[in-house]
Amino acid sequence: MTDSSSAVVSLKQRRDVKHYTQLKGEEGQKVVYRAERFKRRDLFQHGTPKFFVNERDCVLQDISMTGVSVLVRGMSVGCMGAINTFVPLVISHNNEVLLEAVGRIVREEKSPFGVIVSLSLSQTPIDVSALLDKYNDSIIRHELSHGNNHNVALVPAEYRVLIADVLHFFRRYKKILDGFLVSHTVDGVLDTTRELEMIKLCEEKAIPEWREICARGNAITQGLDKDSATHRAIKQYTEMLGCPETMPSAVFRRSYLKPLGYPGDYQVMEYIYQWGYEGDTPFEKFVHHITLDVPECVVNRMYWCKEQLASLLAQRGTIDATTIFNVGAGSARELNILAAEGVLTEKVTVTLIDQDIDALTLAQKNIKRSAAHRNIDLKVNTLNATFLQLTHFSDFAKNTPAQTIIYSMGLLDYFSAKQAKEFVANVYEKLEPQGSLLIANVRHSPTSMYWALEYLCDWTMIYRTEQDMIDLVEGLPQVRYTLTQDKTGGIYMMHITKGEF
Repeated sequence: MTDSSSAVVSLKQRRDVKHYTQLKGEEGQKVVYRAERFKRRDLFQHGTPKFFVNERDCVLQDISMTGVSVLVRGMSVGCMGAINTFVPLVISHNNEVLLEAVGRIVREEKSPFGVIVSLSLSQTPIDVSALLDKYNDSIIRHELSHGNNHNVALVPAEYRVLIADVLHFFRRYKKILDGFLVSHTVDGVLDTTRELEMIKLCEEKAIPEWREICARGNAITQGLDKDSATHRAIKQYTEMLGCPETMPSAVFRRSYLKPLGYPGDYQVMEYIYQWGYEGDTPFEKFVHHITLDVPECVVNRMYWCKEQLASLLAQRGTIDATTIFNVGAGSARELNILAAEGVLTEKVTVTLIDQDIDALTLAQKNIKRSAAHRNIDLKVNTLNATFLQLTHFSDFAKNTPAQTIIYSMGLLDYFSAKQAKEFVANVYEKLEPQGSLLIANVRHSPTSMYWALEYLCDWTMIYRTEQDMIDLVEGLPQVRYTLTQDKTGGIYMMHITKGEF
């Protein structure tokens, strides 16, 4: 959770003084208190309890002392009853009832997955701390009575061997590098030049070994149904034994812990783009840099996007005005590079769109600063949007003009096939004639990021095939496209043009 911060009257002359009943203070200065809201993942970190509203199974979105917001899958507005209707709420976990209350329906919002219903619990407020205590107690009681052996039995033998090899891999290099740290530290100071030499020496042997481990993980897990008991058992097994081994990696640690509520935040992306040696010890730096080998395709994607943008801007020259939408912008590293190179001129207007306002602020600042070093007064706008708003892009962008270029490099990784196709169609419609749409998506392959991110980072994405990508543009009017993949085979990249051949 993040820290929060809360945002003279002088007497003039005697004749200006009003009677007390004339002052606004007579009404009382209204201060509306809103209880702190907790996201599902922040509060319930060991599995989400079951939420039943009006006896219907729901998915918790967030909760506070005075209200809850739930998703009712596959249903429409009005499914729970009319606004201001009182309905029962039951929260349970591991077959134990944690809370029974009565809520009043105060708001409903359609979503791609169903309907989001907000309930006011002002008449029966929740003691969130007591609820969390009951939740944690139920977990302990469940573990004591059931243990984890029934789940371990579902883990394939070849996967247990894989995790044993993961432990051996990291602990072997930890022994080497911790020994180096002790032997080469003099008066509390480590020779950083020798440190980097030793890390790189270890990497020469370690990188091929690590890639082989990841490929084996993919081979075992890629075909598993994510709703299956085997998938859940492997996730539990990996988090208990495998994840602690990769926690020294700054990029894997942040992805797993998700301080902003989702894995691929702008700081994670910056770690990937910087390709550095983060950490306090040689081993931490080694693990961080080794694990960066997994998302190398993300760096390749960024440079592909940068090159496509540069080519399109060169074709337009300095005469025509160009507008660019970057949807799911993150740190927008590619635009920062182009600004530093002087490719983005005063004729270009960039609009960054993202759910993370801090990422937008930082990206805007960096891009404008890079342009200013070239004496270019670049126009960089920002639009803060929720993930849900981005799934309804046509509604979100209905009051914005058509764009010359629109691109989205990571958003489709989280959309279902239906959502992705609708998003591409809506964004395509927003293009000017002869405009370009650039998209990318993680790719199914034996050497993909799947196992490392899904199981070691709890980072779930939707990996697509070549046909899946082609399906996204099928039916679009006057469409041309090229489809390629990065050199690692981890990501598909598609350049879509709107207009006649």
